[in-house]
Amino acid sequence: MRLTLSCLALVASLAAPIAALAAKANLLVNGDFSADTTGWSGATLSDGRPLLNLFVDANGELVYQARYDRCDPGDPPSCKQFPMSPLLSQAVTLTAGTYKLSWHQHNDGRQVGPINAFDVRVLNPGEPLYVQDPTTGYYVRTPPDMQGPILIIDPVTNQWVTAPPATHTYKFKAPVDGVYTVYLGLHGVGRLVDTGLPWDTVWIDQVTLTKVCKKGQTC
Repeated sequence: MRLTLSCLALVASLAAPIAALAAKANLLVNGDFSADTTGWSGATLSDGRPLLNLFVDANGELVYQARYDRCDPGDPPSCKQFPMSPLLSQAVTLTAGTYKLSWHQHNDGRQVGPINAFDVRVLNPGEPLYVQDPTTGYYVRTPPDMQGPILIIDPVTNQWVTAPPATHTYKFKAPVDGVYTVYLGLHGVGRLVDTGLPWDTVWIDQVTLTKVCKKGQTC
């Protein structure tokens, strides 16, 4: 009997950290982009052609380039591969509770001033990403839940400089069980491709979504 109780105690002590690790498992598929954009939507056009301003590079990082093409008459078909403010998204089923969404970001800021930033948006079940502006009638993207800066003001020189690499974390509450959608994208449209002007570039990696559990709480 003593041996049995000792074994049970050992199993229980080992199960606790395993349960804790399971609770902190990434709820997103391919959040490190090691499998290109598998699990995510938005990196290709409806005809299967890849976007040229949103892609995974040779280092396995998600790249956003703040440049776009308006597709003027006579432009080659590739113009559609440079959409304004490209978005990547992933739908994930969550139970009601508190969550943390984190991502690592580094930048190459080439535009003057805070023209662009990196937007993160988590939509509740049934919540729209775009709403109609009552003044203009145009449909506009709803405000982001959190942003990662591309440029910041240097406190010494008082000049715009590229924001340093950083891991950003957004904590939010899921009010109900259901399918939520995580959106990642640039804020602002950037530069027209044919201007030849420099554009901002953002690299994103290690996107994780985990549930926040209190000590002793079953998640």
